[in-house]
Amino acid sequence: MAAGPTRENTMTLQNLGLLCLALMFVRAGVVHFMHFGAVAGMLRARRWPAPALLLAAGSLVQIVAGIGLLFAPTRAVSAGLLIGFTAAASITLLDFWHLTGRERTQPENAFFSNIAVCGGLLLAAAI
Repeated sequence: MAAGPTRENTMTLQNLGLLCLALMFVRAGVVHFMHFGAVAGMLRARRWPAPALLLAAGSLVQIVAGIGLLFAPTRAVSAGLLIGFTAAASITLLDFWHLTGRERTQPENAFFSNIAVCGGLLLAAAI
């Protein structure tokens, strides 16, 4: 009979999962700053109010809350902020329901991938 996972193995897996989530958000926030003009222009084309301000704020949330996932005292709040950010970005930028055919495939897949990310963030908040 095989033994179940040890507490040490479980904690290692949890920490690796948290690191993966953190890396995704921190990287995205940094990339947004690296390509700030282009991303702000895309938001402006979608008629976002104050696109540069919203981009800066959202990118800072991604970076700071992404790092916050790695620390127990800030994990739940960070996960909540990132869930809100991911949900808002997905609804406003991946509005696949207005598209048809091949145009619809990529944003629809990204939307549902973001739902999975939110599931991971919910699990992170519970750790």
